[in-house]
This record gives sequence, structure tokens and C-alpha cells, in this order.
Amino acid sequence: MRDIISRQTNHALLKNRLHQRGFSLIEILISMVILLIVLMGIAITPVMTTKLMSDTIEREKAILLGSGEIEKLEAQYEGENTAISGSREELPFKLVWNSTNDANGRILTMKVSWVGLRGTQEIELKRHISTEE
Repeated sequence: MRDIISRQTNHALLKNRLHQRGFSLIEILISMVILLIVLMGIAITPVMTTKLMSDTIEREKAILLGSGEIEKLEAQYEGENTAISGSREELPFKLVWNSTNDANGRILTMKVSWVGLRGTQEIELKRHISTEE
């Protein structure tokens, strides 16, 4: 008798599970967490792209500014063999330059630094100016 009741109970439980429709609360929570992670990844992509693009633009401006300043200094001190050094600020950039003499001419070094989105950045540009003609 007990065996028959146990079988009927198991059969009824199985029948209820087969006819159950919808999702459980756990399934919904897990899917919401997964969806949240995916949406956060998608939302962060434009922010990171903007930061990288801004960093590239700042670096490009620094290179152009430093190159232009090196050309001005080269033209200003052409033919002179004295060491030069100096600095100036052109916000947000700070330029520092100096020159050293070697056997074949002069090496002009320009350092451009600035504070960007990723903190303090610096590039160094060098140009060899030959005294041989």
C-alpha cells in the first residue's frame, strides 16, 4: 500500500514539474547579472575610446609643438657653437631644451611634458645639427 501511495505522489510531483511554466526567481536574477555585465562592457567602450583618442591627440600636439620649437632654435642659433638651454610654458605643455656639442656638431634635445588624462606625460625629441657643410 505504501508503495502505491509513494508512486502516486512521485507521479503527481513529476506531472506538476512538467506542467510548470515560466522561470524561477534564481534564473531571472542570474540572467539579470549576466545582462548587467554585458551592458557595462558596452557602456565602457566609448569612454575608453575617447580617453585613448584624447591621449593620442595630446601626444600629437606635443610632438608638433616640440618639433616647431626645435626648428626655431636651430634657425636662431645656426652657425653658433655655444651650448643653449631654456624652457617655456605653452599651457598645458611645458617645453625644456638644451644642447650639447659633439665632434660632428650639436645635439639639440627638446622635452615636452603635460598633464593629461593618464597623468603626467613626457616626450623627448632630439635633433643632430651637423657643423659639416
